[in-house]
Amino acid sequence: MLRNVRALPAAILVAVVLIVAVAGGATAAKLITGAQIKNGTVTTQDVRNDTLTTQDVRNQSLTGGDVKDGSVSGVDLANGSVRGADLAADARNQAKVAVGTNTFVPSCAGQQLVECEPLVDMPLTAGTWLVSATLTVNNIHGQPTSDDNRCGLLELDALLGYASHALGPNNTPNEGETLAFTQVVTATQPTGVTVRCTEQPGEALRAISATVSAVKVS
Repeated sequence: MLRNVRALPAAILVAVVLIVAVAGGATAAKLITGAQIKNGTVTTQDVRNDTLTTQDVRNQSLTGGDVKDGSVSGVDLANGSVRGADLAADARNQAKVAVGTNTFVPSCAGQQLVECEPLVDMPLTAGTWLVSATLTVNNIHGQPTSDDNRCGLLELDALLGYASHALGPNNTPNEGETLAFTQVVTATQPTGVTVRCTEQPGEALRAISATVSAVKVS
């Protein structure tokens, strides 16, 4: 009986120590808040991998500067979540069409077509474009035209492609001819394409529905 009475204070002491330890941990947890942590002191090494979730990030708080360049790929994006409006203007697929007026071809004998006046032109932004051009050349003169005549598609002063034509006089089966050009244009800075034709002195050629179409592919 006396042995149990003497052991009682030790048991009480152990119980008190346990209560203090538990209460102390709870108190410490309550005392440490975000206000006690200096800004910028918590780093990646202090955060356990995969412990942060979407709920831990404030809406619209992350910007492009928080994402490493090249780290986001197609598998990180939901199908159909990126639309044309989400892309920069020069990154979107673009389609353009330019149509010239039906007009007489200005006299020009230059075979490279650089010095000839454009029948239709189109400015292009930097990138890769698939360019197509068509026009019909009509001879309204009473005489056949020169075999040296040609029409072509140019990028600035560079001839991309051309087609020669020799037309018979008006009211004959060969009085008109439709020409078409297709070319891939790749430019690192803004550029432009034009359609131009030659005409020898004394001829009267007419360009009908000269049209340039371009689709940006990258």
